Amino acid sequence: QQLLPDYSETDIFNYSDEKWQWALDNEYSIWQYFMEKEYLYSSEKDLVRRFLDPAPFSKFYITSDIESPGQIGAWMGWQIINSYAETHKKPLPELLATPSMEIFNQSNYKPHK
Repeated sequence: QQLLPDYSETDIFNYSDEKWQWALDNEYSIWQYFMEKEYLYSSEKDLVRRFLDPAPFSKFYITSDIESPGQIGAWMGWQIINSYAETHKKPLPELLATPSMEIFNQSNYKPHK
């Protein structure tokens, strides 16, 4: 949010309040799904289409997909970066220069049930 301070998180992701709340309510389940499938370390190209590309919803291939917001992978990345930023308090240029694996490993990101 340092980069776009005049925009709300829902505006940044172009989520309705309902879609944002869905993401928050399902954060733990999304995280578990990504971890169980080992998607965080995957280079599978189809995952970009399913979880990062703009779309009406993300594609978990379950019956409730249509309820999910699109780009849920980007939203999850946002949560990881926010977790890292809360504990490391770096200025924006330094944060942007931090390697992604360092951010991930030191974020201590663990969503709650």
